[in-house]
Amino acid sequence: MINTFLFDIDSTLLDTEHANLGALKQMLKNHYGIDKSLDELEFALGIPAHKIMAELNVPFEESVELWDAQMPDFQHLVKVYPGIFETLDQLNAQQQTLGVVTSESQPELERLVYPYGVVQKFAYVVTATDTNKHKPEPDPIWKALEKTGANADNTIYISDSIYDLQSAKAAGVTFGLATWGAHDRGQFTAADYKLQQPTYILELL
Repeated sequence: MINTFLFDIDSTLLDTEHANLGALKQMLKNHYGIDKSLDELEFALGIPAHKIMAELNVPFEESVELWDAQMPDFQHLVKVYPGIFETLDQLNAQQQTLGVVTSESQPELERLVYPYGVVQKFAYVVTATDTNKHKPEPDPIWKALEKTGANADNTIYISDSIYDLQSAKAAGVTFGLATWGAHDRGQFTAADYKLQQPTYILELL
């Protein structure tokens, strides 16, 4: 029986797609003279930043800082998905264990995510600062299990990304695909659940 619910943030709790791609497009054009359409940059959704920058052939650390610096111009596009607050409130009311496992650092979380009030619904948070290895390695989810005291057999990780699916499988937890934010091109056949909207999570209780 599932009693621990771990969530990714981007394209799972928050609709950040248009903001992230817009900021990436602007950064590439302004700083590297690379002019790509939003469609051409769609590959960047749901994969780690180092893989994105390697594909674009730009310096990793520098480009990530520059990308982050563009985000204030696009932050108004970020929204909490419909049904997220309702679902989290119901899970908390039923005393389920809730955690966030994100590839964002703690400072990024505080600056870019906290203003939306969603992370505050979670008792446990694992950021990129908490582990040396990151998704698709299992370490971030293992860290969440350590923090929560949860058993992998009773835990589900809900996300939109193939790397998060791989991380969940490596950590031995159930994976639920957040189809409301995922770009499913057939790569999620190993998902244990394909959740059509956030409130469907409540059916797992």
